[in-house]
Amino acid sequence: MLMRAANGRLRNRATLFILAALVVGSALGPMLWAISTSLKNEVNAVSAIPSLIPSPATFANYLSVFSHKTFVVELLNSVLYAAGAESVVVRWSALAVVLEGAAGAALIPALGSVGAAISAALAEAAILMPLRKESGEPVKNRALAVVN
Repeated sequence: MLMRAANGRLRNRATLFILAALVVGSALGPMLWAISTSLKNEVNAVSAIPSLIPSPATFANYLSVFSHKTFVVELLNSVLYAAGAESVVVRWSALAVVLEGAAGAALIPALGSVGAAISAALAEAAILMPLRKESGEPVKNRALAVVN
């Protein structure tokens, strides 16, 4: 009996380890590939036979990017766009929290779990509001309402 419990725990740990390795690998794999490609010369980067380890490794791509005369302007442009986008996300998320709190305070006492579900749906709608299609025409197909 004790042996079965130990085997079950070992199997659970092995399964958990394998799942964790898959999650970490799927997150780190593309980053490692991008770094590896950045260290390759142009011929090896577009080679028909890909390799993870660059041969020969070169920092010429980094030197080219950092020494470009418009690098600082382009970097500042990217930082400003990212800050602006993050500002919009924070504001809309704050609106969603306020809306969910107000709807929850009004609906939960009256409707219980149904009121909680409605207040959560309203908060999700508030978050997705800026993603709706921005055109003068009404959206005919709901699947096209969200812009990528």
